[in-house]
Amino acid sequence: MDRAHILVVDRDPIFLSLMAELLQEEGFHASTWEDGASAHRAIVVRRPSLVILDIHLDQPGLGVRLLQSLTQDPRTQAIPVIICSADGALLARHAECFPTEGYPIITKPFDLDELISLARLQLQPMQPMQPMPGDVLQARTA
Repeated sequence: MDRAHILVVDRDPIFLSLMAELLQEEGFHASTWEDGASAHRAIVVRRPSLVILDIHLDQPGLGVRLLQSLTQDPRTQAIPVIICSADGALLARHAECFPTEGYPIITKPFDLDELISLARLQLQPMQPMQPMPGDVLQARTA
């Protein structure tokens, strides 16, 4: 069985090192990316199963723009993203766009078990919706 590849994008090299070690100990293939300006290209090339993104990168607004570009690019829009940041003010300013897009948010400092559980949840394959009792299904005819 292949290990899921998680790419962590953050501006802090110490945080990146700790995250890579933690994720690898949990059985994931982990890689990191420190340069926010080139992160989109790195994600396209590396094709991770999941991205953990600090929304506050090395330039103001860069994390939000990166998230938007990931959702608009057909090559990356299916990759789940967990937003991870200590910048509560930035998260509050953009809170209206994160939940509606389905991005889970975890604030630093966070519980490691919570992050791992959230990562595993994001990596689960989408289950097809099952009809509920009483639902009416119509067959299409040509």
